[in-house]
Amino acid sequence: MIDYNYVLRNHILTHNQIGNASDKSNTQRCDVCGTFLSSAYALKAHLQLHSDNSKPYTCTLCDRRYSSVHSLRMHEQLHTGEKPFKCEICGKDFSLRATYKTHMFLHSGERPHKCVLCGKRFKLSSSLKMHIRTHTGEKPHNCDTCGKGFSTLGNLRRHQRIHTGEKPYKCTECGREFNQSNSLKAHMHIHTGENLPKYDISVIIYSLS
Repeated sequence: MIDYNYVLRNHILTHNQIGNASDKSNTQRCDVCGTFLSSAYALKAHLQLHSDNSKPYTCTLCDRRYSSVHSLRMHEQLHTGEKPFKCEICGKDFSLRATYKTHMFLHSGERPHKCVLCGKRFKLSSSLKMHIRTHTGEKPHNCDTCGKGFSTLGNLRRHQRIHTGEKPYKCTECGREFNQSNSLKAHMHIHTGENLPKYDISVIIYSLS
């Protein structure tokens, strides 16, 4: 009997080789974006991301492309404002069925997406995908300034504020600005007098300096 979880676990672990040019096993390189892949099969699948033929249906309003008419029609609802999917619990409306289903998890508490490596469960498939990177070590988002890699786009954007000096979080009490929301939260305890929660010590020191 085939242990499909074992097969999937081993498949997931192959992703930690993708994008690592120093790994000699990565002999297949995408000529379009330069990504290194572990096999000819993986390269063929990857090239579909660059192929217009794989997404022949184009939105006339924003030029975004889709692989099926159904996907295109669902996307067009974002432009028309149509929201045919209604939550019967709270009354909120949604334009996409997938978004509606994701919303329903908030009411049910269901976490249908399970990591086969550690068993942790998630409400969103995107959350599971990002979590898997903690096992594989994959960091597909690179800083253009210093080259440091990050597992999520959000972490990359927070890091880039170090280079740009951007401080989007402002204290409403004293006007001081911060580059991270956690720094602002820690700083606010100076004004409220509340006990500090267990923030990262570096964040606390930065906010009090």
